[in-house]
Amino acid sequence: YKSYLKSLKKLSEKEKELIEIYLQTNLDLKKTAFILNTNYSLIQRKIHLIKKKIQAYGYRDLGYVATKAIVTPNLNRMILRFLEKFKKALNENNWKLLNIYSEDETFHTFTNHLKIKKITDYDISLLKNGNYKIYVFFKDVNDIINSFNIQFKIDKKNFLKIVSKPKLEKNITVVPLESNSGMLLKKLINNANRAKDGTLQIPKELIEKIIKEYQDKKG
Repeated sequence: YKSYLKSLKKLSEKEKELIEIYLQTNLDLKKTAFILNTNYSLIQRKIHLIKKKIQAYGYRDLGYVATKAIVTPNLNRMILRFLEKFKKALNENNWKLLNIYSEDETFHTFTNHLKIKKITDYDISLLKNGNYKIYVFFKDVNDIINSFNIQFKIDKKNFLKIVSKPKLEKNITVVPLESNSGMLLKKLINNANRAKDGTLQIPKELIEKIIKEYQDKKG
C-alpha cells in the first residue's frame, strides 16, 4: 500500500485528477468518461496507461531492477522509437540519424556488415548508477536470431541518451518453444519465483544443461 501511495505521488496533476474521479465512480469507466465529457475509449486507454505507470513505479520501489515490469508506457515508447531509428541507421549506414541520442561517435564502430531485418523484443535492467541496460533481440536478413546490448539514461529534459557503445552478444542459442527443451524452459520460467531485484530464481546450471541437451540432439 505504501508503494502504491508513492507511485501516485509521481503522477502528473492531470493523471492524479483522472485517477481521483475514476476512484470516486467506483472504477466505472463510463461514469468517468461522462463526468469528463470525453470519449469512453480515450478514458479507457488513459486509465490503462496510468495503471501501467503506477505498476512500474511500484515495482521499482519494491527494489525490482531486472524486469520489463519497471518500464513505464512512456519509457517503452522512447525505447521502441530509438530501436527503430537504430535499425534504420545501421541498415543504411547513416549514423547521423542517431545524433539526437548521442553527440559522440558511439555507434560508428558498431559492425557495419550486420543488417537487421526485424527487432523481435528487448529486456531491460536498471543499473545501480540509475542508467538502464537493454538487451535487444533481432533477426538478421538471413532470419538468424542475434542480440546486442546497450546502455542509456534519461536526462533532465526527459530525453533518452545513449551512454555506451552497442555490443553484440556471443553464443546465442535459439531453443524453439515447440521443442521438448523449449517447453521445459517455458515451464521453468512460468513457475520460477522472483528475487527481490526481479530476477528469476532459476539455477544457471539447470538452464545450461537444458540448452546443452538441445544442442546435442540438434547435432
